[in-house]
Amino acid sequence: ALSLAGGVSRSSGGGEGTRLRGDVHLLLIGDPGIGKSQIMKFAAKASHRSVMASGRGSSSAGLTVTAVKEDNTWVLEAGALMLADGGLCCIDEFDGIKEADRAVIHEAMEQQTVHVAKAGILATLSTRTTVIAAVNPKPSWRSSQPITEATKMSGPLLSRFDVVLLLLDTRHPAWDTRVSGCVLTNHQRGARELQNQLNQSSQAEGMGLEPSQSQGGAQDGGTAREGGDAEGWTLPVLRSYLVWIRHRFQPAMTCSAELVLKHYYQALRQGE
Repeated sequence: ALSLAGGVSRSSGGGEGTRLRGDVHLLLIGDPGIGKSQIMKFAAKASHRSVMASGRGSSSAGLTVTAVKEDNTWVLEAGALMLADGGLCCIDEFDGIKEADRAVIHEAMEQQTVHVAKAGILATLSTRTTVIAAVNPKPSWRSSQPITEATKMSGPLLSRFDVVLLLLDTRHPAWDTRVSGCVLTNHQRGARELQNQLNQSSQAEGMGLEPSQSQGGAQDGGTAREGGDAEGWTLPVLRSYLVWIRHRFQPAMTCSAELVLKHYYQALRQGE
């Protein structure tokens, strides 16, 4: 929610000063099968503009920009971070990006610009996007060790992420029972829906109707019932709300919050 809502961008020294980004980059570190990809998929659906990418096999050109030749003319083709300008970019298996290609992402995440000098083209392109990345911890890493040792990422790239969320697959009987029950319920619901569709198709064929005509009324009724029984906001409403707070809501930090952050920073520096 913090990454989707974002923060407030600032400019020091007026319009000509250094621009401080307001987007909140999020890094998910978790064991395989914990649901990191599902979290990113839902975040991509909730965002008004999003791009999904995989770090496995991706290059710096695929994430930022590449130069292609069309009709004897070199043109720039946008990558994942540029296509998500003003929205959200989800990168799964972020640790799969080669070390040489990670250096290009530093500028795109912090300054939110990309300087291009390819095929005689000099340009500065904007990458004002929020990045949500997911990585798996090292097999030898333990939760008692510092989180900086959990991944193969370098310190400068790790510092680009404002929030690092650790997801561990710990053994908890009550939670394991709840998760297994949810998985089995989803499978049973899918089996029942498939059986209902097959029964409706058989009835439609016996009555000489098209399967789509027979299923149309049942689907409309089912959708209405689910919408009436559902609690909370729907996805379109949530998406509209996130767009509203990103463009209209401008929160300001209170003096007490500044004092807390100041003391925390001082304690953090003294502990190094």
